[in-house]
Amino acid sequence: MGDTFNEGESGALPLHTVYVNAFYMDKSEVTKALWDTVRTWAATNGYSFDNAGSGKAANHPVQTVNWWDCVKWCNARSQQAGRTPAYYTDAGLTTVFKTGEPA
Repeated sequence: MGDTFNEGESGALPLHTVYVNAFYMDKSEVTKALWDTVRTWAATNGYSFDNAGSGKAANHPVQTVNWWDCVKWCNARSQQAGRTPAYYTDAGLTTVFKTGEPA
């Protein structure tokens, strides 16, 4: 990681190796259909969202969602799949972020 072309800011130096833990990523954007499926599950499991999301078609990417709803949606998708959520509202990682916006 860093600026190999000496074009960036001083904070981009020195070049250094960065290690990233394993993570899951889909091959494509979240479709409106997938958004709706997870959002419906989430609503019955204590989650609330500010935006329903929209899309041109069920197989098109979801649109008009905010950052906080996306974070909550990711937590819900993790829990729905039997995985551990990634986002919490406390430093002790005991309260899963499900509603509102963190203070």
